[in-house]
Amino acid sequence: TDGKAGMAVVLDDPAAPTDMNTLATDLKKNGLPSYARPCFIRLTKHIELTGTFKVKKNVYQDEGFDVKLMTEPVYYLNQQKQTYERLTSEIYDSIMNEKIKF
Repeated sequence: TDGKAGMAVVLDDPAAPTDMNTLATDLKKNGLPSYARPCFIRLTKHIELTGTFKVKKNVYQDEGFDVKLMTEPVYYLNQQKQTYERLTSEIYDSIMNEKIKF
């Protein structure tokens, strides 16, 4: 959103599920500055590619982080706890109404 909130799309392996708490800790521990950490993380089982094996970013940009448009889980960075939590429609509405800011 205006360059402030980034989203990372992560390929989620069912054999080794992504632990969101470990991910948040590792991002902070390995020195990634707070402004560079993604505010949203979307877990997906399949990343769409073009014919030249580039990621089709438009698909993800069009859906954004609207949980009503997708079936895949999206997590947001809770600024107070510094952990990633599952995005619900109530939290999505709070973000859109600017009750939760990044």
